[in-house]
Amino acid sequence: SNGSIVNPLLRAVVGTKSKKVKEYHVDTDPIATDADIRKLAGGIIITTTARQNGGMASVTAPTLPCLVERVVVEGGNHCSTLRIILEEGRNRQIRRMCSAIGLEVIALHRVGFAGVSLEGCEAPGEWATLTQAEEIAIGARRVPTRNELRSPEEIARRKAKKRAKKNGKQRRR
Repeated sequence: SNGSIVNPLLRAVVGTKSKKVKEYHVDTDPIATDADIRKLAGGIIITTTARQNGGMASVTAPTLPCLVERVVVEGGNHCSTLRIILEEGRNRQIRRMCSAIGLEVIALHRVGFAGVSLEGCEAPGEWATLTQAEEIAIGARRVPTRNELRSPEEIARRKAKKRAKKNGKQRRR
């Protein structure tokens, strides 16, 4: 319910080309070959529906190139587990991409979104507190300034030095 976290995640920032990168673990059957992985990474032509002129229309277009690699997942089954990182998010995109090259998606798990990972969540329904780096990545927190990173003692020392320097200049006049 924290808008400072949800809003940057779900809304595009006007005037930027900020991408909301999505990371998935995908189990396929049959096992994806190296050629299948190259095809998926290069982009696949798929048909999806999109809002157009106030209605819905079928759109057939290639997907953007994406990162696809084979991974070993703890507790994985006999199927091929792929790690796919997308910069776009069409409806059922991964399922349609795999189907286009003859792979059936057995399991599909989103493990990361816009710089936020599921690290620390071991079971469905669990949650974890965002790290400072994740908050900065999604725009919910700004990068701290140099002064904010200084200890209170360092700030006091710098102010005293500045005052002494200023007083020294005034005495010379």
